[in-house]
Amino acid sequence: MPRATREYGREAEHLWGVSLRRQLAEQVWLALRFGFDADVYYRYRLYLLGDLRDAVLFIPTPTNVALRHRVRGVLGYDVSIGDKRQFAERCCEEGLPTAPIVAEFDGGDVRWGPSAEGGVERLPARDLFSKPADDLGGAGAARWVWDGAGYVGEDGERLAAADLVAHLQTLSQGQPHVLQPRLVNVPDLDALSPGTLATVRVITAKGPGSDPEHVGSFLRMAMKDQPVDNFDQGGLAAPVDAETGRLGPAIRKDLRFAARDYDRHPTTGHAIVGARVPQWEEVLALALEAHRTLTDVSVVGWDVAVTTSGVVLVEANTAPDARFQQTGLRPLGTTAYARVYLDVLDAG
Repeated sequence: MPRATREYGREAEHLWGVSLRRQLAEQVWLALRFGFDADVYYRYRLYLLGDLRDAVLFIPTPTNVALRHRVRGVLGYDVSIGDKRQFAERCCEEGLPTAPIVAEFDGGDVRWGPSAEGGVERLPARDLFSKPADDLGGAGAARWVWDGAGYVGEDGERLAAADLVAHLQTLSQGQPHVLQPRLVNVPDLDALSPGTLATVRVITAKGPGSDPEHVGSFLRMAMKDQPVDNFDQGGLAAPVDAETGRLGPAIRKDLRFAARDYDRHPTTGHAIVGARVPQWEEVLALALEAHRTLTDVSVVGWDVAVTTSGVVLVEANTAPDARFQQTGLRPLGTTAYARVYLDVLDAG
């Protein structure tokens, strides 16, 4: 029996009643017909399809990467919003709400932002958040909780302001970092992502000379003690209904858990299914406006937060991973995602 079927097949059989024999037969058929591997089969639960031929509507990761490279060959590559420093500047220029930058760190140097308290080179006495300026996936992000005497990091160690600055200067020798105020969820979202900012990933697509369209959205939620909500870092993701803003069952990216639905948050027990993203209409409108004004990149994943200070843009991903098809199990071939890419290639 293939390794993938041994590792993931029994869970699918247990939860969905699909025999291992059938799983094996379907994987062979999909490999011969479409070149799909076991990752695609188990990640998108293709064993639940009524007609296996519909699997062709899902876009595997290698195909998605190839599409992006082809489109970039036509349009070029806009790096102005992928870097978190430039993203914040562009948002400010266009009047779009975003998290301010307290300081930027690059090659050991510090550049202080306008949100530094009093405009002087010292840190504000409040919770802060640092992250790599030019990376994706949430790796390297850290919370810094102000306790009245200093900033407490993920390891529980308290740093004075000067020590935190020195720490980030050292990190920036290998990779630039930004330091921002720590954003806080509105209460309705805090039970779904305890202690960690939950963001809505809104995917939008824009063809040549056209307005951006909504492709799909999902709410990202952290598990216990995670500093970030990122899907790549083990967090949960639940699809958002475009009409109502209500959530479907959450899933995890790890293939070991890909067959499971999470109707409730494993840490808090709070219901996920049926919960509504607060101010959903504003969240969607902000993502579409950002795509309209900030970039001509065809497909963008916008991270939008509903915070105690309002709805804000957190960052933009100009290379969204096709594996978000896991959320809601909606194939990209049925959305504007594939159509826009094809329109760009036809126009080029």
